[in-house]
Amino acid sequence: MLNYEVSGEGSPIVFIHGFLESNTMWEKILPALSGIKAIAIELSGHGNSPAPQADLSIEQLAEKVKEILDKERIEVFSIVGHSLGGYVALEVGKQLGVQRCEKIVLLNSHPFEDSEIKKEERTQVARIVTTNKSLFIRQAIPNLFRQAEDHPSAVAQLIEEALLMTSESIALSTLAMRDRHSAEDVMEMYRENLTVIQGKHDKLLPFEKMQEITSYYENKFFLVEEAGHMAHIEAFDEVVGLLQLESPKSKV
Repeated sequence: MLNYEVSGEGSPIVFIHGFLESNTMWEKILPALSGIKAIAIELSGHGNSPAPQADLSIEQLAEKVKEILDKERIEVFSIVGHSLGGYVALEVGKQLGVQRCEKIVLLNSHPFEDSEIKKEERTQVARIVTTNKSLFIRQAIPNLFRQAEDHPSAVAQLIEEALLMTSESIALSTLAMRDRHSAEDVMEMYRENLTVIQGKHDKLLPFEKMQEITSYYENKFFLVEEAGHMAHIEAFDEVVGLLQLESPKSKV
């Protein structure tokens, strides 16, 4: 079973970190949110969760999240996912439906499947990390920020944590992202019950594309002006405010 932590009292919200991250990304965020019961889950090979033993998929990760929900006897909940965690959140929402997973919040994440070029890049990454994990991590993480030099301690911590992951865990997670399917049907299913929070300077996805799709499916969209892919670090107060606004008790 995946490693997870439960804290607080109130409406249950599942929190899932991104690629190369762990539950430490929520350490400052969760205490700033009120009226919620947080279930922070670490994906396979990340943090203190066991490394995957074979091929990994977004569907399998969603199943593992559901195992935890069943163990904790959580019937109705909302879910927040950052990056890779957002892909898993969308799959959980697809499998369980709005009746059980009431609300989805994508933090710098999206529903699109990889382009052929992106798939080739992921395949290359999976090969690279088997021989030079450190080089990949030290190049990839700073690129997630709008200006990495403004957040040296955060970048250093992220690199330190990622280096603890096995090369196989990184490779299998990368291939799981490569092979995922489009989740646009989930955007349509959830409509106003799905929220996207995105940094304007996210190098991994043009914000205009997310504005367009959220408008089409009548989802909510919040643009964080002074952030890249790591909006929760680069614009902490703004992101916490948006997460509090979108918590179930707010009924927004």
